Amino acid sequence: MINLLKIESKRESWIEEASQIYEIKISKLVHFKVTPLKGTKLERSDSSFKKIADSDLLLKNINAADFNILFDERGKKIDSIGFSKIFLNFQNSGKKHCNLLIGGPYGTTDELRIKATVVLSLSDLTFNHWIAELVVLEQVYRAFSIIKNLPYHNE
Repeated sequence: MINLLKIESKRESWIEEASQIYEIKISKLVHFKVTPLKGTKLERSDSSFKKIADSDLLLKNINAADFNILFDERGKKIDSIGFSKIFLNFQNSGKKHCNLLIGGPYGTTDELRIKATVVLSLSDLTFNHWIAELVVLEQVYRAFSIIKNLPYHNE
């Protein structure tokens, strides 16, 4: 079971539509779900508190015994083949659950990074959390296409 846990906020319809397309594609390849978590509404001036609150919300929804992949701008940079190998590592780990963690607009805390099995960067560029979600969904689909030898990823 792979579960994408994300800090939810109001988003535009095109993001919702694109997310749903990838969720359907991924679900045909692996047991997958998305769990939106309602973050705390705070002003920009409270960004450090919001980062802590969002990270605590993610921490409350994961188990240390799970395989937890956190997406963070300070994480390790890998390519799509490397990402597919992380899922193979999960499948061979004997763990039943893999959580994909996307924080809110102000990032995540060190405490959450320490609890993660793997911390990955999506890019040297900064993405808002909606775009980060779409990139993660596309890369999960790509990873399982690679694992299952489907004609999607081109080398």
